[in-house]
Amino acid sequence: MRTAAAVAGMVLLSSALTLTRQSSLGSVSFENSGSPAAQESFLAGLAQLHNFEYAAAADLFRRAQQIDPGFAMAYWGEAMTYNHPVWMEQDRGAARKALARLAPTREARIARAKTPREQAYIRAVEILYGDADKQACDLAYADAMAELHRPIRTIRTRPRSTRSRSSVRRTRDATSRSTCVPRRSSSRCFAITRTTPARRTI
Repeated sequence: MRTAAAVAGMVLLSSALTLTRQSSLGSVSFENSGSPAAQESFLAGLAQLHNFEYAAAADLFRRAQQIDPGFAMAYWGEAMTYNHPVWMEQDRGAARKALARLAPTREARIARAKTPREQAYIRAVEILYGDADKQACDLAYADAMAELHRPIRTIRTRPRSTRSRSSVRRTRDATSRSTCVPRRSSSRCFAITRTTPARRTI
């Protein structure tokens, strides 16, 4: 009885220390399609991953997989724990095994991701652990991530017929001076405003 109680106490203490350590890493916000029950493990795994605690992160991602077996990003997270860019280390075999548990082929894994954003993350990690040499994979992965995070901007421009590229509009009043400088890449311009004191009449 004493031995069982001692073991139970050690397990509880270990769990408490783990939770304390995770909470000390701060909070993580990452929109995903995982089940509510898997969120705590997944987000804690992300925190550990970005703190270079790769083994702890992998355990947490696997816990999220057990809670929600169809949660594609939990397998993505585990795969990311096998890439250590600071130390130029990578376990490609272990990463591919983690991804294979989601689905046996690249196309099937992408299809299991439930949102376009998550599909883009899966495509990127497939590139990271591709068949090319590591440097080529790293560069291609960097390009994929840059494209994933590229903001989508809608820019309204005036018709070119109503404004020439070289035109500069200047407006002045008693208190400010604004210069509209045309951008080279479009017909839009941006304003530079400098405030000057108004003239005083004596």
